[in-house]
Parts: sequence; structure tokens; C-alpha cells
Amino acid sequence: MSVKLLKFADNTTLISLISDGDESAYRGTTITKEQIIRCLTKKAQQRMYFLRQLKKFLLPVKMLVNFYTAIIESILTSSITVWFAAATARDKAKLQRVIHSAEKVIGCSLPSLQELTSTSSHSSSVIPSHRSYAIFS
Repeated sequence: MSVKLLKFADNTTLISLISDGDESAYRGTTITKEQIIRCLTKKAQQRMYFLRQLKKFLLPVKMLVNFYTAIIESILTSSITVWFAAATARDKAKLQRVIHSAEKVIGCSLPSLQELTSTSSHSSSVIPSHRSYAIFS
């Protein structure tokens, strides 16, 4: 079995022909997947600092949500249709914690990681034009 490793700026892709159900070539990708999740989580958490700063300036909820969607959610959903199915519950929980932290800062509910996955798979390059957010009182 031959495995080709293609490298891109921020992503790594493995291409291989699976014959007779032998997926052993893919077993070594766990470290790569964990590194991707770790990098996504770290980037998103770093941007949470800016969301908190904007909250201190008393920006309206709608503007905070727009910032979150453009700057933080876009990181969390980076290539989500590729890695989500293989992510462990622990990996997904780490990313979901970032979303939960943003909800606390903004003061409204945001789409869960699972909801973002279903949205991404239906419209991968279309920005949702309508979302409703329940503002916490």
C-alpha cells in the first residue's frame, strides 16, 4: 500500500488506497489530528482575549456576536467537515468549551460545535445570512 503525504500551508492530507479493508496506513494520523485540534483550540482561546476586551468597551451583543463569528468561530470550523468525524469526544469537548466561554462573555447562546458541523456540511462556502441568538438576561 502506498501513502502519499501532501503538505499545505496549515493542513496535511493523507491520500491512500485502502484495499481489503486494511486501514493501517491511517492509524498513524492520530498525532496529526490531535495537533490540529490543539492548534485550533489555542488559536480560538487566544482570540477570546479580544472578545473580552470588546465586551469591556460595552459593545452591543450583535457586534460581539459578529466578532465571534468572524474571528473565533471561523477558527473552530476550519476544515471541520474533514476532521469532525474522526475527532474524539474529548477533542470536541475542548472546542465546545471555547464556544461556552464565548457565550458567557457575550451573554447569549451560540451554535454548538455539532450545529456548526451540520451547517458547514450543507453550505461550506456560504456565510449564514440568518441566525437567531437568545440573549441572556
